[in-house]
Amino acid sequence: MIAENLKKLYNKIVISIALIILIVVSSLLTIAYSHELYYIIGQKYSVRWYWKITEGGVTKLYIKTNSDYLKSPFVEVYNNALNNWNNAWSLNSSSSFARSLNLKIHTYSHVKFENTSFNSAKLFFATPTKEWWNATVGNNGDMAGLAFITNTDGIQITESNVIGINNRNIGAGSIFVSPYITASRSEFERTYILMHEMGHIIGLGHISYDDLLNPYPPNTVPGRSVMTYDYLAQFPTLHDIYDVEIMYGFSCRNWK
Repeated sequence: MIAENLKKLYNKIVISIALIILIVVSSLLTIAYSHELYYIIGQKYSVRWYWKITEGGVTKLYIKTNSDYLKSPFVEVYNNALNNWNNAWSLNSSSSFARSLNLKIHTYSHVKFENTSFNSAKLFFATPTKEWWNATVGNNGDMAGLAFITNTDGIQITESNVIGINNRNIGAGSIFVSPYITASRSEFERTYILMHEMGHIIGLGHISYDDLLNPYPPNTVPGRSVMTYDYLAQFPTLHDIYDVEIMYGFSCRNWK
């Protein structure tokens, strides 16, 4: 039954992507920072989430999500992960550390993850079968999640050389979590796993590259990011907020 449901999920994802209207994309002129997905030194290939919404004069990345095929123990923390990204600024602003930095960034989130129906969603969360997981990543207990992105032309973007020859606007995505993870892993850690993969969906990469090329001043919050394996962030950090604002040109440098 699980395998049959997952098969239906994959088929629906393909159908959903196929229904996306072909968009004529202009060349992206923004530079690629080191904390971007698929970053390679010397290549200015940036990937950006395409869908946006404006609320109260604020432009936000708009990611409509669905968790119909996400199972325990991750479905219990699904809403936590969405809320933490949506309220990243307010969660950080309460700390004395954040206030001491006095950064010129907006005091609101530029990201909106919103749960919706399967047919309306652009980002799908799922717990696959162990057979699928083993065939895809091997029986690797260290692998907690996988994120796949597809551009607005329906092409899956998997590596930097593909980015270089294709439309680099992210139109849809899928997040698969390990079926081997149980409730013995803390709620905190399971939420972090989802938030980390959600960061990949909007174009964030790991922070193990050259910090000098990252938009966020690395000397202010060394190693603190939801996109690192070395720091289990409780919610997206100021580092992540700043990355998103700079990468998407939300003019945060001009705030205040």
